[in-house]
Amino acid sequence: EKPRDINVPRPTIAPALRKPLLEVIILFAGDSHVMSYARKLMNTIFAHGIDVKVTKETDGGQQIKTSHLSHVIGASRTDFLIVIGDRNMRNRTCQFRHRGRLAEASLEDMLRDVWQDWSGSATSNPATQATLGLLSVKGLAAHPNDPLTVFASKASRAHLTVLLGHHAGVRYVDERLRRVEDFVQQMASKARLKATDRQTAADEQVAAESTAIQKAMRKLHQQLMDAKQSLQQRIDRGEGARGGGARGQQMPSSYRPSSSDHSVVPVVLTKALIALCDEYLVSLLRLGERLQTVAGSPLWISYLQQHKATA
Repeated sequence: EKPRDINVPRPTIAPALRKPLLEVIILFAGDSHVMSYARKLMNTIFAHGIDVKVTKETDGGQQIKTSHLSHVIGASRTDFLIVIGDRNMRNRTCQFRHRGRLAEASLEDMLRDVWQDWSGSATSNPATQATLGLLSVKGLAAHPNDPLTVFASKASRAHLTVLLGHHAGVRYVDERLRRVEDFVQQMASKARLKATDRQTAADEQVAAESTAIQKAMRKLHQQLMDAKQSLQQRIDRGEGARGGGARGQQMPSSYRPSSSDHSVVPVVLTKALIALCDEYLVSLLRLGERLQTVAGSPLWISYLQQHKATA
């Protein structure tokens, strides 16, 4: 059946944003009339760019009744939720959970509220702001044939750094590398001083700083390696293969969004983040070589040897 044509404004979905996910809980799904109404409703929801997850049974395999609603709704992990029953079928409505409250609403009002909430919360997210900023600044819309490749190829290092922190948990990498760089330069300057000019107390302080720097280098290296592994696993699992298209679809009952964020990192952008990790790792290793030359770095060298042995 052709979906209802409802005039509901919604933003253009960028390639790096996933669609909102709406759970449809169906009361007394054994009733063929209720199911027919639910299918018509979902067809219209799909047409308006919203993904749907259907729940017809409790965890115990029973048809959902009114007495089960509290538990079923409490267990939901989707962005939005509606309940459909025989009363909604008669009234051509749904029970829509909006801002913590379940209330009867028309399909038009529900769709409008979903898109208003979704677009508002999406653009307030730092990582999403970075991706949307990239889209507008770099003119992604001018490349409709291959937008994801353009998205990744034109991403600035600053944008990628923001996304690496958000999606892989590695933050402030440039600042952390700069701290190591400053210490290496400080040690190189000290190495040029005569031994008689150095004081024991100062040497002890430098040794403590060196230990702290090497521990920081070790932590950063571990985080970058873990980030690479995590990002590669996303590619292997097929995450990011689908971005925002015009039409929503029904998701399997086991589906869970990867996070509460609106972002789904496209594969080409995930590869760009992996490449950024490699760049950072090369910079870190070069700094480690310089530190070893000017002052020695036993903790760092020991860590690298253990890492290579277990790789």
